[in-house]
Amino acid sequence: GLCEVEALADLIVSDTSQQRKQALKQLDGRLSRLYSGWREELTKGLAHAEAVIDFGDDEDLLGDDDDEDEEDDYHHNRNKGQLNIWGSVQTSMKQLRGRMNRHLLDSQRGEIVRTGVKVAIVGKPNAGKSSLLNVLANRDAAIVSPIAGTTRDVVEITLDLGGVRCIVSDTAGVRKSK
Repeated sequence: GLCEVEALADLIVSDTSQQRKQALKQLDGRLSRLYSGWREELTKGLAHAEAVIDFGDDEDLLGDDDDEDEEDDYHHNRNKGQLNIWGSVQTSMKQLRGRMNRHLLDSQRGEIVRTGVKVAIVGKPNAGKSSLLNVLANRDAAIVSPIAGTTRDVVEITLDLGGVRCIVSDTAGVRKSK
């Protein structure tokens, strides 16, 4: 499915171990199965709701096998059955919505793993921003000079911080405008 294709694309461009793990989890179909389950629950809830709306006045929705002869008991049980089914639909849909919301909150964390985080090093000219970038990169990624204003373009490095992709940007010094 579509989720697996996206997972394959994520796996191909992954930079970190966490990105690879996340892509592999998605590639095995877990997400597709989760979404299919939600779709089935929604369809079932819709079918029950439609049944209560369409047939509620005509059918005994309790499913009792008792033959009740009294008209009052019949109407009482029929209305009770409608409420039981409708209440059940409402309860299951509220529970499903809660699971979906929890998944969406958790997926924000997954999105951070997938896309990474961006960090900009900002400060006054000659404050050591490029030196900090070089230390983080463990190489000479940016030019370091005692002359202020050496960094004119943004210099970026990509780091793997605990499995999370982190793009660190060295920026030109911030000066007060005249």
